[in-house]
Amino acid sequence: MSGRRSLRLRLTVRRLLVLGALPVLGGCGPAVVHPPPLTGGSSAWQQLTATLPAVASPTSTNVCGVGSPACIAKVVAEMNRRLDVLEVQCSHEAPFALMYLRVTQGVGVQGARRFRNRQYLNHLDAVFANLYFTAYDNWQAGRTKLVPEAWRIAFDAADRGTVTVLGDIMLGMNAHISRDLPFALARTGLREPDGKSGQADFNRVNGLLGSVTPAVLNQEAARFDPTLTRAVLPAIALDPSSLQQVLGDWRSESWHNAERLLAARTPAQRARVARTIELGAAGRARLIASLTSNLVIGPDVTQRNAYCRRHRA
Repeated sequence: MSGRRSLRLRLTVRRLLVLGALPVLGGCGPAVVHPPPLTGGSSAWQQLTATLPAVASPTSTNVCGVGSPACIAKVVAEMNRRLDVLEVQCSHEAPFALMYLRVTQGVGVQGARRFRNRQYLNHLDAVFANLYFTAYDNWQAGRTKLVPEAWRIAFDAADRGTVTVLGDIMLGMNAHISRDLPFALARTGLREPDGKSGQADFNRVNGLLGSVTPAVLNQEAARFDPTLTRAVLPAIALDPSSLQQVLGDWRSESWHNAERLLAARTPAQRARVARTIELGAAGRARLIASLTSNLVIGPDVTQRNAYCRRHRA
């Protein structure tokens, strides 16, 4: 393949990952292998979300409602609880859960020096995480009609073991960023408690992704599958820097989609915007599932599972 054709092909694959795709590349059938039940959120998490306001407020008595740093600790505790269950079973949902945990821990550790207004992002973090927790709990409970399609595709692929570790990570990140994030932003609002736009701090998370991604990918490889760090999608090597770029583009798209949701003047207009978000995330999920299929880039799922069992903590 000539250098020019190779470059065009790499750019085409990346453009599809960024812009999304809506071809029918395969359906999402019923899951057949579920991890052990988590019985929903912990009692501590349920108590927190029961009084979590939609918008951050300095007068809130909820640690996440007021945007306290303690909020991140609460989110991390719930993530750790869930990850422990997934890891011990070598669930294919664990790689995304680990990636999400490490990014959230990064928000807590780097927050003071990286973000102008931590209250806004801390509150958003709880609202955002709860969308993932709810989708997963509904999936486990068999309430699939309540699970967004992008998440159904991700959970189904994980339960069936049809994609690589890279695929599980990217399917989870796509569902959570492309689908969940616009709705989380639309709920919490796009302005910080002092009235200024939250976009600058929101965009600074992209830099955080770049700082934590290399170490997380190495940890994922050591824990779940050593071939992860050598994974090459068709025509494109997805290294930490290119993964950061893709995730950053998805996050920028999500901010724009939140603006569209908030700009809708009628329920019908908002429903149309919501529908385009759902379709875009689901289409992108189908593309990712195809590009990261075990049949395309390997390895065989039995090798991955055996490695994970040998390296359980």
